[in-house]
Amino acid sequence: MVLKFRINGLLGLAALFLFVGLIGCQEQAVTIEDEDSAAITIDSAEWVIGNSIEYHGGNFKDKLVEFDFRDKQYKANFLIKDNYMTRTSFLGDSVIVDSTTGENALRRINDTDVELSEKKSKGISNSINSVFYFALLPSKLIDPAVITDYKGLVHIKKGSFHQVAVQFKKEGGGEDFQDKFFYWFNAETFQLSYLAYSYETSGGGIRFRSVEKQHRLDNGFVFQDYVNYKTDSLATNLQDLLPLLLDRGLVELSRIRLEHLTVR
Repeated sequence: MVLKFRINGLLGLAALFLFVGLIGCQEQAVTIEDEDSAAITIDSAEWVIGNSIEYHGGNFKDKLVEFDFRDKQYKANFLIKDNYMTRTSFLGDSVIVDSTTGENALRRINDTDVELSEKKSKGISNSINSVFYFALLPSKLIDPAVITDYKGLVHIKKGSFHQVAVQFKKEGGGEDFQDKFFYWFNAETFQLSYLAYSYETSGGGIRFRSVEKQHRLDNGFVFQDYVNYKTDSLATNLQDLLPLLLDRGLVELSRIRLEHLTVR
């Protein structure tokens, strides 16, 4: 959804620009039709996401990101063109380092390269990509393959929230480009407060996450831990999951917790 305005004359144009400044919209498309009128379109989803990224400390371009998740160490180098991500795990006396730039993965065990099947390589890469996707939200929502759709405001006892639906283009959308996501952003702060998604792999499923805890780093970046829920009904609309949570209609599966976070 986009917000569309049509104005006439210089006074109207000035008034609209004042309105745009007040709502804090970051991007706007202006088309001058003639000397007396202009058409301006504001993308609501981009505006919400842009403000949320600012709340969470900005994007991760030209940054090094490190954190621990479920006894594994994750590192990402966004200083280079092909984002380089690694996952280090420990099994007995073995140190296993998996690395990927987003497609296939490589594995080293105790500094020795290990040959992987194509299926195994893609599986490792998808797993690493998935962890970084959720950890780095909402900055991942401005990737070129993302398609956003603003779904309006919802009002609940905990406040008002902007709703944004997300899908992915086939090109650049990865192995799971058919997955669908739904996000709720606090209308006052633009914090990403809830998210839901559906997936088709392994028979399909639906998940919902609510924020459990925030990690606010000294340099302004904000990461979040989540409570992870499911519903047994695969026919459930993602937009209906927040009301289901409030009605205790979801089943808790796990806790998504990040540790030892650094961004430099």
